[in-house]
Amino acid sequence: MRLKRLLGVSVMLLALAGVAVAAGSQLTNVSVASEGTSTVMTLQTTGAFTHNEYRPADNLMLVDLTGVSAGKLQERVRSLDAAGVKSYRVLSYTGTNGTEVTRVELALVPGTDVQVEKQDSGLNLKITP
Repeated sequence: MRLKRLLGVSVMLLALAGVAVAAGSQLTNVSVASEGTSTVMTLQTTGAFTHNEYRPADNLMLVDLTGVSAGKLQERVRSLDAAGVKSYRVLSYTGTNGTEVTRVELALVPGTDVQVEKQDSGLNLKITP
């Protein structure tokens, strides 16, 4: 009986630790820098994630970071004076499978090209008008 109880507690602790690790990734910074005639945005995270990009309109790009919490950047809106990008907004939602998703919405200048490159701790977006 003691062994079963000990095993049950151990399994419960391992499950909770797994959930804590899975939910541990967070968006920590959004930085913007000029690089020649382009703008480079870096989305920095604290851990593993997957991402998807969408271009529902020529002047809008959505970047979803699945498994990432928005943290202190939740509801951040920034107007930018940068080549190709007018502003960005950070928000979060829960996906259909219950996973937390942080979305970065980019208001772009029409005709802008965006190249996305995944890094170990985030994404680099090279925005060229």
